[in-house]
Amino acid sequence: MKSASTPPPPHQLLTAHWPAYRLLDTGAGRKLEQWGTHIIQRDEPKAWWKPTLPKSEWQRAVNQLDAKTGVTVGGKEISWTLPLQDLQIRLRLTPGSRHVGAFPEMAPQWLWLQQKIRAMKDPKPKVLNLFGYTGIASVMAAAAGAEVVHVDASRPSLDWARENLEMNPKTTHSSTVRWMLDDAFAFVQREVRRGNQYAGILLDPPSYGKGPKGQIWKAEEQLHELLTTCKSLLREKDALFILTLYNLSISAYSVHNLLRQVFALPSPAIEIGELGLVDESAGNVLSLANYGRFAR
Repeated sequence: MKSASTPPPPHQLLTAHWPAYRLLDTGAGRKLEQWGTHIIQRDEPKAWWKPTLPKSEWQRAVNQLDAKTGVTVGGKEISWTLPLQDLQIRLRLTPGSRHVGAFPEMAPQWLWLQQKIRAMKDPKPKVLNLFGYTGIASVMAAAAGAEVVHVDASRPSLDWARENLEMNPKTTHSSTVRWMLDDAFAFVQREVRRGNQYAGILLDPPSYGKGPKGQIWKAEEQLHELLTTCKSLLREKDALFILTLYNLSISAYSVHNLLRQVFALPSPAIEIGELGLVDESAGNVLSLANYGRFAR
């Protein structure tokens, strides 16, 4: 018989919510993607199996990225936009980076975020996006009517996020976003001292990172304390929280344990699971992150 302490079964959120993105094939530590009209191949360490499509299909990729050298075909930065619902998102291929500015497996989280914001009684709920990267979640929250505080320790990421917002003036004109170049941990500690409260908090921490002043972040050592601090910032009612962890060395149940303990919630109130993509060539599931979320 289940009790309130029995963890819920994990969900698997497989992205089918971004028509402009396709995962064509995976394997041999690589993935073949189509972002709009751009076909790209990139490193994917989690793809241990063999590719399904022939090499000729992989060679259609106009750009190839890997973790060490960045763009290996062309060697130039390429920038383009991609539609996401009613929004436009800026993507880039940059030499020296294997990222393009978006993580498509996060699409179910963005849509859930918008749904919960629009259901809130507060007409302009205040949302905090920590480790906000290029700001897609912040723009989605603003488009749903939230007032957003976006925190990231990287100036280039912050500039990119601001650009994503500025590309969507009609959708986000009634909302505001505050851009904070700051260490996420230091920022939330100051917010607690100021007595600020938020209707929603998004937390997508790296396993390891550095703040703008060289502050060291190690998730396994500091995440519990950061969550505890976030609890003080999250209002008691009509609130939401999303935690995403790309470190797959822990499980979705570890995420459940953290959220249940810190926020003192019954297990059924917490949804946990994996975020993943499915390749079109063979239906292989590429699990990429664990998540936990709740709304109250």
